[in-house]
Amino acid sequence: MKKKKAWKKNFEALRLWERTAGRFVIRSDWLEDPIEALKIYRRRNIVEIAFRQFKVLNDGDRLQAARTSYMGELMVHIIAQSLRMAINVQAKRRETSELKFPDDSVEKLLSALKRVRAVRAPTRATWVVEPLSKKAQDMLELLDLPKPSMTFKSM
Repeated sequence: MKKKKAWKKNFEALRLWERTAGRFVIRSDWLEDPIEALKIYRRRNIVEIAFRQFKVLNDGDRLQAARTSYMGELMVHIIAQSLRMAINVQAKRRETSELKFPDDSVEKLLSALKRVRAVRAPTRATWVVEPLSKKAQDMLELLDLPKPSMTFKSM
């Protein structure tokens, strides 16, 4: 005859779960506004993710790169992350019912702007901007950037 499994409750785990119930707490003696504290916490998390990605790109081994090149790469990643954050903040600030930040994704916003191109005119002294798509125009407006002039001269 098969023996039935006996299930036992792990009371310690249940007590721990009851205390937090899937929530987290940010304790601070510096800031009283919980909404602002959460915004700052999320910004800090973005920077931590950028550093983690940087480590993955370098295979987590600091010995593969010289100190100066490693610091140079780190600076480029910090600048890129700062620009991404500025794009994110500007797009959310200017978002309206007509202008939408595409799926809260900076990648999608930048991919819409990737198609903005200038080609060298036959005279080779000037560049001509290709016609902008409606989506690219909307993304430029969302970022409060002027539309590029249709032609410009190279130096």
